Amino acid sequence: WLKPTHDYTIDCRISASELHQQVDKYKEAYRDCIKLCKKISETLLVKIDTRKIFENLEFEEYQRQYRKVASEQIKEYYHEIQRKINETYQLFARDPSDVQHEWSRIVVELDKWLERAIRYNFKTSLTELSKAINGDGKSAPGPL
Repeated sequence: WLKPTHDYTIDCRISASELHQQVDKYKEAYRDCIKLCKKISETLLVKIDTRKIFENLEFEEYQRQYRKVASEQIKEYYHEIQRKINETYQLFARDPSDVQHEWSRIVVELDKWLERAIRYNFKTSLTELSKAINGDGKSAPGPL
């Protein structure tokens, strides 16, 4: 007489385990997206080499080459974020509207993280360039 209850308990445990795995995958993907945003914020678009004195337009070309490499790296991070979001969405794609609404909220939150990362990147890049041109306030600017 315990057989139906036992079978039901086993089914519930299997479902709970599957749900737990989905939640773990979501949490890991979310953390990875935040880490990628941090990498975007730290991949500056300018590189100032204070040990080198540049001739004529050499500085501009040096920055152009570096900016190209940094931009490609940022694009890779961005595409990785997109991939993780799309992959994670597949876990919840067939779920009801309340789950879809929550998913939209999470995507908006990640979008804000990404926006802050890009703003921080630009601000820090421009600050580094300003320090190279104007000095840091403690000492005179070095030659570029």
